[in-house]
Parts: sequence; C-alpha cells; structure tokens
Amino acid sequence: MNCPNQPSDDSLTVKHSLIHPAVFINLYDHYAPGVYRYAFLRVGGDLADEVVVRSFLKAFRQRRLFSSRSISFQAWIYGIASRVISSYPHAEAKRFRTMSQELGTTALYSLGSRERDAFLLMTWGRLPLSEAAQALGMSTERLERRLDRTLQRITNRIPGSVR
Repeated sequence: MNCPNQPSDDSLTVKHSLIHPAVFINLYDHYAPGVYRYAFLRVGGDLADEVVVRSFLKAFRQRRLFSSRSISFQAWIYGIASRVISSYPHAEAKRFRTMSQELGTTALYSLGSRERDAFLLMTWGRLPLSEAAQALGMSTERLERRLDRTLQRITNRIPGSVR
C-alpha cells in the first residue's frame, strides 16, 4: 500500500516515460487486457482492439497531464476508454440491444450514459468505487448515490424481480 505522499509505481512509470517513452509499454502490458475486456463488453469484439489502441495512444500523448495526486493510472485509463467508447454510440447501442434481447430485459439499455458508465466501470471494468469515481470525475459519495439509483432502476425493470 502506498503512503498518500509517495508516488505509485504507475506514477513513476509515467514520469519516466517522459524521458524514455518506451517504458510506457509497461503500463500498456499491465492494463490493456482489462481495458480490452471492458471495451469488448461495451462495444463488441470488432471495436474493442481499436478502443484499446485509441485509449492508450491518447494516454501516451497526454501523459504530461497525468497526476497521481488526483487520480490513479487505472482510473485515468478507464476514464479515457469510457470517453473513447462514447464515440461509438451506434456500436454500443447495438451491443446493449443484443444483450437486452438475450437477457430478456431492457434495464441496461434504458440507463442514461453517465449511469451506465458508472455501473459498467464497477461491474465490467472491475474498478473499485473510489477509482470509478475518479474515472468519471466525481466524488465517491456522489457515485454511491448514482449507483444506488441505478441499481433501483435496473431492479425495477427486471421481470419478476422483488421490489
């Protein structure tokens, strides 16, 4: 566990990559599989690789802006990936329609984009609450409230669910 004032390994890697860009590949190697899984679930296999490439390319180009004091690298890269995914609204909508048909519910498809991002970062992205909040640029408390409302809406839309 890192001390609050001690930079993380990821932070040091980002800082080192400013001088030696090739070390950024270590962050890619570590986080790309999870970002791919998250992208695959949201937009499907046809676009998941592209989302990963675009996300890491954007992170690489903006690495001077990264500050581990305000956000972890994991939260930062998933936040970037969420924004990249939002540039494929038709692919994501098609994916959610297909999943809704398979599951027999429109719950996920019916959520607003911010609600869906919050829910999916925690479930499919497997981010802890604090990092999902960082990725979305909101406080942990605000995200908790948003997730409570989201889970209520999903539960209310699932046929046969206990209310």
